[in-house]
Amino acid sequence: MADSKQYLKLAELSFSIESAQLTAGLPDPYWCDTYNQGDGKKLRWRLKVCAEGMDVDDTFWPPSILINDFPLRGRNWRDLEDREYALGGPDNERSAEFSGSVFVFQHGSIRNARLKFVGRDSTVFSIRCAGLCDIYFDEQYDRNIAFCLAAAPRFSGITVAGCERDTLATLRSRLDQYLNVSDFNQGEIQIGRRPYDSGVGTVSCRFTPKG
Repeated sequence: MADSKQYLKLAELSFSIESAQLTAGLPDPYWCDTYNQGDGKKLRWRLKVCAEGMDVDDTFWPPSILINDFPLRGRNWRDLEDREYALGGPDNERSAEFSGSVFVFQHGSIRNARLKFVGRDSTVFSIRCAGLCDIYFDEQYDRNIAFCLAAAPRFSGITVAGCERDTLATLRSRLDQYLNVSDFNQGEIQIGRRPYDSGVGTVSCRFTPKG
């Protein structure tokens, strides 16, 4: 079950959680081939947690944490439960491919941290993350500040990007290379506002998880 106790602690400072969201995206292979030398064709997970801002020493702090690209080995999104990841440390064999950052006044790195999905209630996960981060505020809150996060992000879905040549079937087939598409409800194709520089139009499709 998702834990109701949610907070972000930066050293001795404790912030309440305002929002927490887990999403994923699958880039358009046409864009990857045309503009990124064929790289980037993979499912990319994204965890974003925003804390409620508060005044610290007459300065407003609005902390947030962003963690990108942690891998899921398996085809069921529910298998994130009980998974644990190392962030920014020597025990992270693929640290260049998934990382985390803290934002208070500017983006600061997360290091020597562990992210764990400790429970799930339908599409809401309970997560814990603790380690060191950089804040860059003053001598007291500068680098290597201990942090601890407890939050309950909702998995809101996956956006599959494509181009004007795609159909609902091709977008669905692309996601099926990574996850069981039967675990999702597929939305309609959305036409992008701007085409690529090549003139090829852009589209996307949203897949929302079944609890």
